[in-house]
Parts: sequence; structure tokens; C-alpha cells
Amino acid sequence: MNRQLTPAGKPTYDLYIEALGAQELSGWIVDSAAPGRVFDFAVQINGKPVATVQNNLERADLKDIGKSEGLGGFKLILVSTLLAEGTNEVALALPEGQLLPLGYIISSSSGGGDDVFVGYDHPVTVIVPIYNASKHVSVCIERLLAYTAPEVRILLIDDASTDKAIEPLLAQAERSEHIEVLRNEVNIGFTNTVNRGIKHAGNDDVVLLNSDARVTPRWLQGLQRALYNDSRIATVTPVSNNAGAFSAPEQMDARSFLSDIRESDYARAFRRYGAGLYPSVPTGNGFCMYIRRGCLNEVGLLDEAAFPRGYGEENDFCMRARRKGWRHVVDDRTYVFHERNQSFGAERDTLINAGAGVVAQRFPEYEFEIGVFSASDAFATIRTQALDALAHAKQSPIKPRVLFVVATQTGGTPKTNLDLMRTVAHDYEPWLLRCDSAHMYLSSLDSNGELQTVKNHDLTEPVEPLQHVSFEYDRVIKQWLERYDFDLVHIRHLAWHSVNLPKLAKQAGARVIKSVHDFYDICPTVKLLDADNKFCGGKCANSRAAADCANSMWAKHPFPALKSLWIGRWREIFANALSHSDALVTTSHSARDTVKAALPAVADKAFHVIPHGRDFTEFVPPAVTLSTATTLNVLVPGTIDGPKGADYLLALLDCDAAKRLQIHVLGECEYQPLAQHPQVVMHGPYERDEFVSCAQSAGAQVGAVLSVWDETWCHTLTELWAAGLPCFVLDLPTLKARVEASGAGWVLDPADPQSSYMQMVNLSPENYEQKALAVRAWQQGEGQAHSTAWMAQQYIELYQALLAQPGRKLR
Repeated sequence: MNRQLTPAGKPTYDLYIEALGAQELSGWIVDSAAPGRVFDFAVQINGKPVATVQNNLERADLKDIGKSEGLGGFKLILVSTLLAEGTNEVALALPEGQLLPLGYIISSSSGGGDDVFVGYDHPVTVIVPIYNASKHVSVCIERLLAYTAPEVRILLIDDASTDKAIEPLLAQAERSEHIEVLRNEVNIGFTNTVNRGIKHAGNDDVVLLNSDARVTPRWLQGLQRALYNDSRIATVTPVSNNAGAFSAPEQMDARSFLSDIRESDYARAFRRYGAGLYPSVPTGNGFCMYIRRGCLNEVGLLDEAAFPRGYGEENDFCMRARRKGWRHVVDDRTYVFHERNQSFGAERDTLINAGAGVVAQRFPEYEFEIGVFSASDAFATIRTQALDALAHAKQSPIKPRVLFVVATQTGGTPKTNLDLMRTVAHDYEPWLLRCDSAHMYLSSLDSNGELQTVKNHDLTEPVEPLQHVSFEYDRVIKQWLERYDFDLVHIRHLAWHSVNLPKLAKQAGARVIKSVHDFYDICPTVKLLDADNKFCGGKCANSRAAADCANSMWAKHPFPALKSLWIGRWREIFANALSHSDALVTTSHSARDTVKAALPAVADKAFHVIPHGRDFTEFVPPAVTLSTATTLNVLVPGTIDGPKGADYLLALLDCDAAKRLQIHVLGECEYQPLAQHPQVVMHGPYERDEFVSCAQSAGAQVGAVLSVWDETWCHTLTELWAAGLPCFVLDLPTLKARVEASGAGWVLDPADPQSSYMQMVNLSPENYEQKALAVRAWQQGEGQAHSTAWMAQQYIELYQALLAQPGRKLR
């Protein structure tokens, strides 16, 4: 593609585009009046500058056609994070301000194509050599404790500091279980001190960290992930505010560019907007450098003879490794702050010059190779992204991201989950992951509280229930977890998801909460109903001969008999999955007790009870006086099937020879004997926000929730009370406890429909009035107080507590 741009009164440029695609933009551009002029210009994608490029590459074709002596070529490697999914408009912003549209790039991202780091399974010791500078040492230790997982060993080595404040700091630090302190009896110098630490670390990888460095959230996960993307990566260095060539947006004091932005927030923004390029460099930087143990074993320690006081020792080590076929990379998604040059004082310049001289003598290629820091497109991109992160951090708070995980789109759980997402959005950035076993959907919540799909992936290898995994799912979710930087993963349900999700989320550095909204985690029947439709409580009581319990979520998939050894295997799978959670949550004490009894391996986990909250626009005052009509109108909401009490309702009607009951079903019922019964009125399905008005129009006097299993909460009971109806429930723990606590209903015997029928039709006006007044008290108390905001606050407090815990586990 050839173009020429000649704006009035401005230079004329000749342009040739060789490649314009999702991987690369290349070609040449020359100033017609000064063909050999080298200049900077910006590449814009969708109106946003993404890189500054120079036309400084040699092009034989330019010389052949007489456009220049050869200079004028340019090339920019495009990374997927710079491109939106779909159509991207590309333009060049020329030095005089002209904007030259180039065309469009079509980018398609399925979510499964990139290389994904497989896990953090490598022991590592963080080595901090210390000499004086107590103020900075104090901050360094404080940050390490805040942002490093407790199982990572931190080794502080004091090189005979003369600063009297150092020893109290070290004594205090030693009280932490994962900090070890070594003390040199005499000053042996920086490099000797570091080598002592490397030897003391045994076979661990090591991180060399200056005592004036300030680490940030997920710093170690980021470095380790970068290192283990390639078996021949020797070292990884993060980006910093003050680390020479590794600085971005440019080398500067953190206070001069962050102003009132917290360093942790900027590091989070930098990670989110970083591309994960991991560009190769000739050397790392010892202010914060992760070193693979395998490289140390092959190359040896730092050269303490040539660099006893430091400065140049890491360059020498990296060049030695490079000559043996190792490579070094920059982690362009991890940002560590650095004060720089706090320990050597006036000696610094002498040490720098001496070290540089040794490196130059040993490695003549070094001065040429370090040109990559200024000439590389990757480094230009890193600096652009650092500015982009700064702009985002200044524009709005960088909130922690919470990924909510659901299975279905229908029912109470996803609706309540959306309530929670919208309510916590003031403090957190909510995202949603959904899977139906074959299709994965990742969405974010927009400013209007609506879900917008960000990624989707069709699984060629669906999740299957016998091992409850899909390795394709695991590969895709690893990429999404790393790319979108979730601080916390709140799993509301694991059905149709890989059970490896909690483990993978922990490996990605997130805290994990697992909610219990039914009993799927302990049995695929979900509701713990046996073949006789009897609630077993998870104890696998005997049912009729030759019959087995039905799994409801995987009905079309062949299953081993649950009452063989299979139920034990199922619980083993889920106990392992839940072991990777930091906390469990359910909505009732009885549900918690049932899960803990069935899964003793997780019984000691922090297990919170947080009831559901609801917002109602109105409460209908209950009718305190029971109608004198001979027929009792009973409202039964929901999708009525066996577990929801269809058989029990029929048994009640069988007792009703006098036709004193009229059942109003607000919802659906595919159980035809009930739906077609002459004493049943079908009102059809309803929207959640319409419940109260629909209940009023039904003309019922009481409500009934006759589920034959121990529901973990029951939204319809809440809705019936909001509609002013006292309720009948069966004698099962959760609903019985709610009714008895409020006094707003009656408890029926699930084994005796006849006595339950007599209890219902023989209500006294006095008893009815008592229950109706209790409904009103519930509306004025718990019904108003336990709002969505109240529920969200319970979760926010839990989220804050988990995120405040030191570090995140690496393995």
C-alpha cells in the first residue's frame, strides 16, 4: 500500500505499508524533502497512542527506487493486548500533527491460543542484603510481609551495619516465622553477602532484592510466572520507577509522578494494562532480580573478587549466563519501586566506573547489546503502557477485581449474585464467569450495572462429571485468570465448571471463596433426595431395593451407582477442590452442619453463614383477620416438582374430601396430576420483581413452601412474607428455623400429610392473627434491615479480611 500526504504548509511524506495485521505493522515512511531524515511518529489504534516508532531501519527497496540512501523503514510488533476483539482502526500521528489513517486490523481472540503458565511450584528464597539505611530497610520489610506469601522464605543478611537502628528492626523481623536473619561478624561487602545468601538458600530459586526496594501486590507471582514461561530463562527483572534502563514511564522519583496515588494501586494498574511481552535483555538489574537455581548451578555465583562492593556483579553474571545459552527477560506486568543508591553514598560513582570497566573488558559485546533498552519496540510499548496505567490510576480508583462464578442463568442464586455484584461495585470491580460444561463466558459489569461479555470460548473438550474436569477449560481459565488479574474469585457454584478452578485461581494469586447454595459439593443429587424422594441429610440411608438416587445436574450422562463407592469418590473430588478455598460461605447453620459432616476434610475451614438479603419496593400489610370462608386459599410459589413438594401437595388434596383447600401455584408445574387437579389454580410464571403484586392478585390467605429437602435458604419464603402471607413449611432444619425465629408461620410433619391437612384447615382466627402480626413484625424488622446492601456489607467485610492477609500462596 503506497500513500502520499501533503497537508498545506507542511512536509510531504511518502509511505509504504508492507504488513498491516494482528501480529505486525511494518513498512517505510520518508520526508519527501529530506529523505534521509530520521524522526519519531506515534502509532494509534482506535484513536489511542500505543507506541512511538522511528523510521531508522535500513531498506534496500528505498535505495533501489531512489527515495533515500536506505533509511526510512519501521517495524512494530503488535501484541494481542493492544487490540480489541473485532475491528481495530490504525493510524499514524506524524511529527507535525498530521493524522494518517492506514486501515483496519481484524483481531479475533478465542481465549485459548496463548501460552499459559502452568503453576507456581518452585521453592524460592528472597535475599535482602542490608547495610545501614534503616528507614528504607523498615519499609522494605514491611512491604515484604504484606505482599509475600507466608511459605516463602525471606532471608535478611546484615553486613555489619553501623546504623544503630538496624539491629532492632532485624530483631523485630525475626519474630515472623518466614523471615530468617543472618549477621556478618565483619563487613564482607555486598557481593560476598549476596553469595552467602545464595548458598544458604540450598536448592531454591532466589530473588536478589535491594533493601531500598518496595515490593507490591503479586510481585513474586509475576516474576515466577515470567521465569517459568521458558526453560532457558535465567533471570527476570520487574519494571520500576528508579532502576535505570528498567524504569518506566521514565526514570524518576515515585513521589514525582504518583502524587496522591498509592504505589499498590499503580502496581495493580500496571499489571492490568501490561501486555506480558517479557522482552529479552542482555542483563537483569540486581535491585530486584529473580534467578533460576538451574542457571546458578551451571554458571556459578556472583564474582565477589571482581565486584566485592557491588555495581556490575549482576551484569557480569548475566553475560556469563548469556554466553552459555541462557536468556534474561523483563516482566512488564510487575512493578517494584526503588529508592536507589541508599547504601553506598559517595562511594557510588567510583564503584559504578570500576564495575563498568570490568564488564566492558570481559564482554566487548555488552555495550552494543544494551542498546536494546532504547531501540526495542517492546520497551517503547512498556513505557507507553506505564503511562496508560498512570492515566487509568489517576482517572478512577483501581478497585480490586472479584470474579463471581455461577453455573445456571436461572433461579435464585444467579439473581442474588447479580444483586451482590451490583451492590459491591462501589468498592470492587465485579466480573462473572459462567459455564454450561461446553461454553465458557466471561463478562464484566458495566457502569449501568449490566453484564457485558468480554470473552467466550466453545469447549471442544467439555467438562465431564466423572473426573469433573476439562483440560481445555483449565488451559483457557488459566489465561483468563492471569490476563484479567482477579484479586478474589467467589465461586457460587461449581456445577459444569472444572473442579480445578479453585486451585488455578489460587495459583494465579487470587483469594478464593466457595459458596454453598445447595448440596452439590457432597452429592450430585444436589438436594440429597434418595430414590424414594426422601431427604437423607447426606447420610446415604437405604432406599427401596434395586433403586439408586438420581443425579439432577448430569441426567444425560452415565453415572456409576451413587451408593456404591462412587459417592465416596465424588466427595473426595470436591473435598480436594474445596481445600483450595480460603473461606466457605452458606446461608444457614443447618446447611453448614450438613456439609461439614459429609466433608470432614474441610470441616476446619473458615465457614461463614451469611443469609441472603433482598430489596423490596413495598411490603403488603398482612390481613390480621382470617376470612370466614370455608375454603383456605394457599399460595405455593416456584417451579413445583417432586423436590418442591408436588407429591406432598397431592397427598394433602387426597385428604381433602370436603374440598376445604384451594391451591394457587404461582409459577410452573410440569407434574400433570397436580397441575390438572380441580382444586389447583395455575397462575403461570412470574418475574421476581412482580412477585408481590402477583401474590396479591391470587387472593391467597396463606403461603406454603413444601420442599421435601432442607433448602439452604429459600427465596420464596422471603417473598411470601413480603407479600403479607404467613406460611406453612415442612419440618426440615433451615425453613423450620426461619419460621420459628420469626413466628410467621407453621411447621408441618413431612411424614404425616393427614395431620398436616387437619392443621391447615382448622386454623383458629386467634392463631392466624398471631402469625399475621409476626409477618408484620418481620417486615418492619428483618425484612427491611436485611436488604441487598446489608448482605453485601457482610461479603465486603469478608473480602476485605481475606485480601488483607499477608501475601498470596504460590503453590
